[in-house]
Amino acid sequence: MDIESINLYKLITTGSQQDVKNNLLSEIEKIAKYCTETVGEGYFGKVTVPAVGPFLAVKIGDDTIVLPTAIKESRNTDGFVNFEEINGDLIIYSDNSITCEGIILFIISKLWYKSANIHLPFLMAMGMCDYNKLVLTHLVIERYGLDSFTNLDIGKYISDPTRLSNPFKIIKSHMTTIGDVLDYVILNKNDDLKCKLPNDKIIYFPDFIDSLCIFFLHTSYFLWNECKITLGDQHLSNIFVQWINNYSTCGKRSISNIKNIYYELENKKFLMVPSNGIIFKIGDIGCSIMAIQKNIIVVGDLANRDNLDRIKMYKKKCNVYLDAILKILNILPYEVIIKTKIHKIITTDKILSKYYPNIGFLEKDNNSASTEMDVLMNDIYADFIVSKCVDDDENFTNRLKI
Repeated sequence: MDIESINLYKLITTGSQQDVKNNLLSEIEKIAKYCTETVGEGYFGKVTVPAVGPFLAVKIGDDTIVLPTAIKESRNTDGFVNFEEINGDLIIYSDNSITCEGIILFIISKLWYKSANIHLPFLMAMGMCDYNKLVLTHLVIERYGLDSFTNLDIGKYISDPTRLSNPFKIIKSHMTTIGDVLDYVILNKNDDLKCKLPNDKIIYFPDFIDSLCIFFLHTSYFLWNECKITLGDQHLSNIFVQWINNYSTCGKRSISNIKNIYYELENKKFLMVPSNGIIFKIGDIGCSIMAIQKNIIVVGDLANRDNLDRIKMYKKKCNVYLDAILKILNILPYEVIIKTKIHKIITTDKILSKYYPNIGFLEKDNNSASTEMDVLMNDIYADFIVSKCVDDDENFTNRLKI
């Protein structure tokens, strides 16, 4: 069944404020059917059987695809969803709950479902498993990372022994997040800044960082254009890595043979970057904000109600994308940073260089700051630009609009 035909989608995208307030949670409950089954209970706890296994079959149109699964479970039992009317706006927010994150993921999943963007997550199912409360407790999402562990050897580095958690200086990793991958490349690069990835692809580290930033800039801009979503808290552990294999898919389109990714620009040209056998994926969006209608805003998680009055600013474009970019650059050796194109753009731009990490711009600077698309169209990316895209089994194009 197409996501657009589900009542929840129609309600959140076109429903009135009153209809959304009255019916949102009950519409979620109708489709939130994936919960664990208790098979026994004892003094120390209970034994459960997951509602889904390591793989889940998903029907898209007439096709059925099989995806590896991961289950995000809420760790809080006191979470809630609230509806507040502030100056004519209905603000829906969670506190210690994954419910609003689930709503935003549900909307994003339509774009994945339509094979619109290779970098988006897909919400396969969700569960309201606390039968005393109308809140989401489980999100079934696609699983990323390698099937087997990769060893990260930090033994040759001088480290602070008071902070070293692993006495053998070997870190085992499934290489699930971009932070894991950057650690791997930093530890395994040669003097020419090249590195062989676990999938045997050889990368040049500065180019790899620029391709990572191109993905994030374009995807952030795309999500704002399509759904008025402002991504928040996109740090190194919240951006995932899909290692391309036989199961890799975007909607019903197989991406198991993707070699190049094209990014549409506003000047009818494209940036082309190699996939290197991996796909960067927007991950945890629990701190993102979605202005889904002109007077309805969904906030993934809002711990402090005093911030409600500030939410209205996200009805307009807020250029907070630099937070994620700076967090990526911050982990890198300086010898890599100075060879990246994104570093040159930020340090030579009079406004972008004023960005205060974890805080943002002054309001006057935000209004005149370069958007993600402005950055992508910078002349410094000339060697990535092509005038035509190829869309076939080995090439995928991320458009500006579906």
